[in-house]
Amino acid sequence: IGTDPCGDAFELQHAIQTLPPRQRHAIELLKLQGMSLKEAASATGSTVAALKVATHRALATLRTRLRGKTHS
Repeated sequence: IGTDPCGDAFELQHAIQTLPPRQRHAIELLKLQGMSLKEAASATGSTVAALKVATHRALATLRTRLRGKTHS
């Protein structure tokens, strides 16, 4: 990610939107809405463990996708 905050935000939002639905939902609830794992698991009808896995995979995917987007 580069030095343009607006461009960076757009790239991050786009990367989040391209995640598989379960991963995207986990990121939205935990990172964007600030829910706890327990709250998000309850809201999604999932277990805390499944939500942790989805979040871990989502963050790994986002890191990989955004790492190649750095600007000089």
